[in-house]
Amino acid sequence: MKGKINLPTKIIKFKLKFEVEKQFGTPGAFVIENEDKHEFFLKSATLQYIVPERKHESFHFKCNSWVYPLDKTGVKRIFFLNQLYLPSKTPPGLVELRKKEVEKLRGKRLKDEIKPWDRVYDYDYYNDLGDPDNGREYARPVLGGHQFPYPRRLKTGRPACQHDESAECRPAGCFQVYVPPDERLSHEKQEEVINNLADALIHFITGKPRSESHRDTSKFDSPEEIFDFFSDKEVRELEGWVMQKLQKLVPTDILNQVVATTETSRNLVNSQLPSIIAEDKYAWLYDGEFGRQMLAGTNPVRIRLLKDYSEIERTNWPNDDTGKTIQEVRKGRIQEGRSKILNVSSGCAGVDR
Repeated sequence: MKGKINLPTKIIKFKLKFEVEKQFGTPGAFVIENEDKHEFFLKSATLQYIVPERKHESFHFKCNSWVYPLDKTGVKRIFFLNQLYLPSKTPPGLVELRKKEVEKLRGKRLKDEIKPWDRVYDYDYYNDLGDPDNGREYARPVLGGHQFPYPRRLKTGRPACQHDESAECRPAGCFQVYVPPDERLSHEKQEEVINNLADALIHFITGKPRSESHRDTSKFDSPEEIFDFFSDKEVRELEGWVMQKLQKLVPTDILNQVVATTETSRNLVNSQLPSIIAEDKYAWLYDGEFGRQMLAGTNPVRIRLLKDYSEIERTNWPNDDTGKTIQEVRKGRIQEGRSKILNVSSGCAGVDR
C-alpha cells in the first residue's frame, strides 16, 4: 500500500483492482507491504470478483493487526482467509506459506533483541528477576523448568548478564518490555496506566510515618489500617534519597508528574479505594471473592487438592441445620475432589466448592 497513511483517528477505506487468471479459485491468503514511514492498523480486507458470473463471490479477511514499514521488518505481511484447516486438509498452496508464518511468529532465527515490529510469540523462563551485574546479592533464581516450575513469559531476546549467563539483562524501564504489536495496550489505556502509576507513587511517598513497633513488619494489624492507607494525605517534599531511587526505577515523564504534584503547596492527595472494597469494606472476606482471588494471578499454580482437613488446623467445627458437624459434611468432598488448598508462605488457606 503506497502513499500517506493518516493518523489512526478514523477508518480509511481503499479500493484496489487487480487481475487474476480466469480459473483462479478461492483466495486463501493475500500479501501486503507498507512503504510508508509509519505503521498502520489493518482492520479487514474483502476480495470480490467483478465479472458478472462470479460477482456474488466475496472473501472476507479479518486482519485486526498492525502492519509495519517494509524497511523495518524486511518481509511482507501475509494474511490468511478466516478458514481453519487441519494440517492434513490444508490446501497445497498454503502449506509453505503457513510454515513460513509459523517460523516467523516463533522467532527461532532471531539472534538479537526482539524489536517492537518483529511479532514474535516465543516463550522463555523468568530469568530476568535479578540483577547479578550489580552485585551477587541482587542475583535471583530462574523461575521455570524442573527445579522451580513456573509459567513462562514472552521471550525478549535481551543479552545475558556478564556475571551470570543464565540470567538475562533487565529492561531499561518499566514500559520498555517487549510486547507483540497486536497485544499492546491502546494509547488511551496506556495513558491510564501511566496516570495510575503516578498516583500510586504520590500516595506512596505521602504515607504517614509508622510507629517504632510497626517498622519491622509488613502486615496490617486491622482492616482500618488498610482503609486509612487510602485516606486523604498531605503531600510532602521528596527527600533526596527517595528522588535518587525513583530516578533509577521510574520513567522521566512519570517522575516529572510526581515532582510537579509534590511541589504544590499543601496539596491533598486521595487514592481511589480498590474496586473490591469500594462498595463493601468487607467484600474480601466472602468465600466467593476469596475463591476468585485464588484463581487470579499466579495462584492457580499453587492450588492443590486438600487430602486431610488437619492441614487447616481447625478443631472447633460448628454444626449445620441437620445437626451434623461441618467436618462430617466435608469428608465426602475430599473423596470427590471438591476441596482445594492454596499454599502460601505464611500458611495454608482452604476453600470448598
